[in-house]
Amino acid sequence: MSKTNYKDEILHFYNQFLGACDLNNSEAVAWSSKESQLKRFEILLDIGIDKDNDRFLDLGCGLGHLVDYIRDRGYNIENYAGIDINPHYVFFAGIRNKDIDFKIGEIFDVEEKYDYIIGSGNFTIKMHLDEILNAIAKAYELSNKGVAFNFLTEEFMGSEDHNFNCFNPEEFIGMINKIYPKTRLITDYLGNEDFTIYIYKWVTIDYKNYGKKLN
Repeated sequence: MSKTNYKDEILHFYNQFLGACDLNNSEAVAWSSKESQLKRFEILLDIGIDKDNDRFLDLGCGLGHLVDYIRDRGYNIENYAGIDINPHYVFFAGIRNKDIDFKIGEIFDVEEKYDYIIGSGNFTIKMHLDEILNAIAKAYELSNKGVAFNFLTEEFMGSEDHNFNCFNPEEFIGMINKIYPKTRLITDYLGNEDFTIYIYKWVTIDYKNYGKKLN
């Protein structure tokens, strides 16, 4: 599948939910329940985002539901930015949150840096593995402190479903560990159907008496 084709597939997949659901409903962005959507938000933000000081990008922001979540939990809303490739989502996200300037685009359109870049459901629709790794690499490059993304496991729809990217968590983090020096795998927060990876921009090395931090 070409880069253009996978974008078309993503737009087609999500637009069918947008027209059929309430904009405040998690189903409008293809999540099965509000509870699972909020749990994914919780895990992504747990990478270490300081609610008062860290600037972070919501990659694949959808309808801006994460904004509702962070408002309720006292995050500094001025530190939030959202971007999505779906112009319909961006339009309605702006209607739902008039104080935020959501952008249309993907990670390769982002020019400024953020402390953290996080994304929920970015890699759900089937695409080539190298496209996923390239997007993660670009997000890592644009972050000061780290990135967090979630993925579906093989248990979610079954490994025979060819419409979704489904991975074995241990195998996936093993591959990521060969590329990045400090990572963390989070599992078991939604049964066996989902996992999240944290990739940090810094490494703490124990030099016994020195304890230096590398940036």
